[in-house]
Amino acid sequence: MSAIAYITDSNIIDYHRLRGSETMVFWRFSLRNFSRFAVGDLVFFIDGRTRHPKTNEKGLIGYGRCTQMKNNSPKSTWDMHKTETGYEHYKDFTEAIKFYRKNDHRLPQQLQVIKLDGIVFFQNPIFLSEIDIEISSRLESFTYIEKDGKDSSVELLEIGKLIGVDAWVKSQNSNISKHDISRDITEQSLRRLLEDIEVNYIDKQIRLIKNHTNCVVINNIFYTYENSNLVITFPITHKSQMNEMLGVKLILDTLLNIEYEFNVITNANLEEKALHLLSVLNLKLLQI
Repeated sequence: MSAIAYITDSNIIDYHRLRGSETMVFWRFSLRNFSRFAVGDLVFFIDGRTRHPKTNEKGLIGYGRCTQMKNNSPKSTWDMHKTETGYEHYKDFTEAIKFYRKNDHRLPQQLQVIKLDGIVFFQNPIFLSEIDIEISSRLESFTYIEKDGKDSSVELLEIGKLIGVDAWVKSQNSNISKHDISRDITEQSLRRLLEDIEVNYIDKQIRLIKNHTNCVVINNIFYTYENSNLVITFPITHKSQMNEMLGVKLILDTLLNIEYEFNVITNANLEEKALHLLSVLNLKLLQI
């Protein structure tokens, strides 16, 4: 896992900030997935108009959490997301796409579309140098927010919490407050812990949980985090996986310092002994 800082179209930023948007999508021409970024990670918005008074470094003016990444045609992107793209009309959206294709102003067949939720804009810009990360003056697209190979987004969020949420955005959307940043600090901290747990699933387990839950995955730990409630779900397709489930539960109990819910989802016929054990451990069973 790693958050990224992405150079963002100022028109899109202004559109969503002025409306107090909670969701948005942005797009990129590359159809390849990021090497260390996935659904569940954070995207910070680099705005080239905001500069550090001494170093001229570009500032970060807000962020959102990735909830979906898909490759779609420009028309499909518009049909699914409309003004979440940051434009009022399809023509404006396509003209923006053409503008950024430097040597070919035709519409591409596909875009990588990244949907973000929980959008927060800061009252003042934050700079990566504040957490000792250098940003190249020649940066053209994005950079990972990492130090020594580890995600450093929590440190940025802590600064954002002190600065506060953009006053105009709050006036447009009463749901947005400092609480959102606090929530994201907690979730990012949890993701750091979950990233260190190694779980190896067979394909049947992965299909089971992806087909029947809305979990986010990090290093094969499937979880949801909503309303400050952490729920971790373990898939079982054969009774032999019970021991591994118990091992993961023990590790989580040791690492996590908050209350959480541990669910088991299965399409197997578990023996009475296994069902009794789940009951004794107070684990919720989802039988498919």
